[in-house]
Amino acid sequence: MRMIDSMPLVPEAGVCAEHGPFNFRYQPMGPKFFVSDTCPQCAAALKVKEQNDDAARRQREEQARVERKRCEAGVGLRYVQSCFESFVAETHEQRKALSECVAYADHIAGGGHANLVMSGQVGTGKTMLACAMVNRLLSSGRRVRIVNLGHIVRDIKDSWQKTGCKTETDIIRELVQLDLLVIDEVGQQRGTETELLLIFEIIDGRYKAMLPTVLISNLDKKGIVEAIGERAFDRLRQDGGKLVAFNWGSMRGLRRTA
Repeated sequence: MRMIDSMPLVPEAGVCAEHGPFNFRYQPMGPKFFVSDTCPQCAAALKVKEQNDDAARRQREEQARVERKRCEAGVGLRYVQSCFESFVAETHEQRKALSECVAYADHIAGGGHANLVMSGQVGTGKTMLACAMVNRLLSSGRRVRIVNLGHIVRDIKDSWQKTGCKTETDIIRELVQLDLLVIDEVGQQRGTETELLLIFEIIDGRYKAMLPTVLISNLDKKGIVEAIGERAFDRLRQDGGKLVAFNWGSMRGLRRTA
């Protein structure tokens, strides 16, 4: 690439090792001319490569942004790529549970506010499907979070210390105002009177605001009622709330990646 004072009568030429002979290109630049002595086919290929590289970079950056957003919403790295297609549904019960979860995510995405309880043994895919819900709803701009009930109780108790950055009111308000709150590991907390009051305040606050809540537990219906209290469970049954049973053995090792 160079500048010349005037365009030659006979165009200069070059030879590309890959594409053979080619003529130089001349472009006016004020009183002078800019000479391109690069093979035009090589230049076109380089431009396409740069465009593809730029598109791939933007795609990587967008994927990283999505994953970061999911992690901030409480989705663990194990499930950050989870989608409903990741769930291996081989039996009628598994297909039914998957269908219920997909329908629920669609319901919430459409502005619905029904609640959902996912109950079943360890390793049956409850948390993975819940994370698939969260991932889908986050992509539609919803404010969603999945969090262990024990972590909620711990954070609130930590807020009682004078050094806490957030107050109990701050934590409960944030949870109450989410478009969807998914509470995992229900029944793993101690079940003290204080914990039951905190759980009820969160579920009742969301009930009054007509905002949907999902509960995930390894307990059966009776155990869940004991873990969160009859009043809180009664709130979850309102507005068409459903209980989806995961009545099969552990599926760990059977899930396919998205």
